[in-house]
Amino acid sequence: MPSSVIKPPTSERQAFSRRLKNALDRSGQTRHDLANALGISYGTLGHWLRAEGDCPVGWVSPIATSLGMPVRELVEDPQPPPADPFAQRVVDVLESPLTAPDLMRLLSEARDRLP
Repeated sequence: MPSSVIKPPTSERQAFSRRLKNALDRSGQTRHDLANALGISYGTLGHWLRAEGDCPVGWVSPIATSLGMPVRELVEDPQPPPADPFAQRVVDVLESPLTAPDLMRLLSEARDRLP
């Protein structure tokens, strides 16, 4: 395994720890099962699960594989579902300088959505 260690801010380490705990629970494996599958000590895994130590980047993929999940689920929080396209357009228009044609198009689209 590569020895480079990611030094994330504490909040990132805590987020990784939370995602790892959730993934371990969903997998049905025990901590001992995962540590044995990875060939690491139970203590090392415990440090990662308690956000007391940094997980070397080279271990993220083997952990995901052992848990039967995509790597992305260990390193990123799920994204919220996309907003309603019309609602997003309203936000975009309101956050930008309003021009008369933009406002007219938005009002027309809003009228078309009324029952």
